[in-house]
Amino acid sequence: MTAYRIIDTDNCNVKKILKEMEKFQPVGHKLVNKTNVIKTEPALIYDSVYALAWGLNALQGGATLRPANVSCEEELPWTDGSSLFNYINSVEFRGLTGKIQFKEGRRSNLKLDLLKL
Repeated sequence: MTAYRIIDTDNCNVKKILKEMEKFQPVGHKLVNKTNVIKTEPALIYDSVYALAWGLNALQGGATLRPANVSCEEELPWTDGSSLFNYINSVEFRGLTGKIQFKEGRRSNLKLDLLKL
């Protein structure tokens, strides 16, 4: 049987982040499984939020963010939306799921480990 793994469990930075994250887990909930490996979904969410935060920080460096009231009835694009997209698209960092990099709005250079079970 074979499986794929997206999380680099041997990376020292991944181990450090997981140790920090464990401090904030509610009693009785485990972020990592018995083999000390984080599940894929929380790792992807962590990397996604980090990329969004990076994009918002870069956007705020170039302009003042002004939150506006929104309506559920009208669909109006956010004036800084395309700029935020471009900042996120240019992000490059090492996350829990490896190197985070985008090309044309899609993740590029994704590395998966093929495991024989």
